Amino acid sequence: MDGKPQYGPICSTQVDPRQIRVVANRHELQVAPHQRVKGMSNLDCLLFAVHIRCIQSYTAKSVADPMEGSGTSRDVVTGLNRYKGSGIRYWGGDLRSGFDLTRQDLPGRFDFVWIHPPYWNIVPCGSGPNDLSNCESYERFREMLTVCLRRCYAALEVGGRLAVLVGDVRRAGRYTPIVRDVLNFPCGEIRSIIIKVQHNCTSDRKRYGRMEDVPIRHEYCIVFKKPVVESRTEMESSRVF
Repeated sequence: MDGKPQYGPICSTQVDPRQIRVVANRHELQVAPHQRVKGMSNLDCLLFAVHIRCIQSYTAKSVADPMEGSGTSRDVVTGLNRYKGSGIRYWGGDLRSGFDLTRQDLPGRFDFVWIHPPYWNIVPCGSGPNDLSNCESYERFREMLTVCLRRCYAALEVGGRLAVLVGDVRRAGRYTPIVRDVLNFPCGEIRSIIIKVQHNCTSDRKRYGRMEDVPIRHEYCIVFKKPVVESRTEMESSRVF
């Protein structure tokens, strides 16, 4: 060990965030995926690493995040533009700011769309009936999630990528593999599946008795590509009804 930070692999590649500074919580930071940085959680550091890797790998010049949340996508693009001169156009929306992906299309076309939907009702957000975290049944959640993914896919430029960050849910011993339904999304072609360690889970704050099964400690980033030539089936599937 020479004292330099060691960067773990993401998928089949490695990210070295020393190559770029990113802006978060109004502070200029250099982050490594494994480090805890003041003002950021481990989860934030890993998310920044995945975001940076995707945007740079796909040379995206326009990025959208229709479920912006705390603004990780916005902060990554801000950092890339400020410190790397990337010139990336960004748009972000969220239910809390008045954008409803279940009813509204994204405003334009983008090279890269990132979406981090709720993991069903594991953490209710309380933003009204069109918040996916408020769905009473998984069937309704799956239906609404599919509508959201179709809108994101429809907003892609030809050759663009859609990245979906999602995790599975276990309630009362029953495992619900949300990733299975995302993988079966009938549009585009799957190009990458990134498995990411999950930190700061709601379940981490609870004490459980003896568990029969291993706790969920991971989530997935599934990347779809919009091909130059789409089949008739894909074009029909991507329509939002």
